[in-house]
Amino acid sequence: MNGEPTHFELGVADASKATELYSRLLGWTVHPMGDGGGWIEAGGVRGGLHGGDPDGGMVLYFRAPDIEAALQTVKALGGQPGEASPGRAPNSAGLPNAVTIRAPGSARISISPPRADHERSGALCA
Repeated sequence: MNGEPTHFELGVADASKATELYSRLLGWTVHPMGDGGGWIEAGGVRGGLHGGDPDGGMVLYFRAPDIEAALQTVKALGGQPGEASPGRAPNSAGLPNAVTIRAPGSARISISPPRADHERSGALCA
């Protein structure tokens, strides 16, 4: 469904400490990957956690069936389209699999194509 959350990503300075905190505090299961972070089972929407991000933060990803059209709409409504999300391979049409955007005076979110494209590309998706 268009607009539904697909996943979230947490950037943290120290992935090991964050993994312990979120696991013990919230009961999340963190499946290890690479830098001490991993993918998260958080009871509904999956997430990802990565270290080496001293400013930290969370980004929510929402489904957009047509990335190119969504970016045009963001621009037309005064939003700021950002760069393709790092580490995400282009989809089958050669477009980014996820793009961070910011509405005027708002937090940043990311948009991503329908689930089938994510599953073909291997991107994390609920």
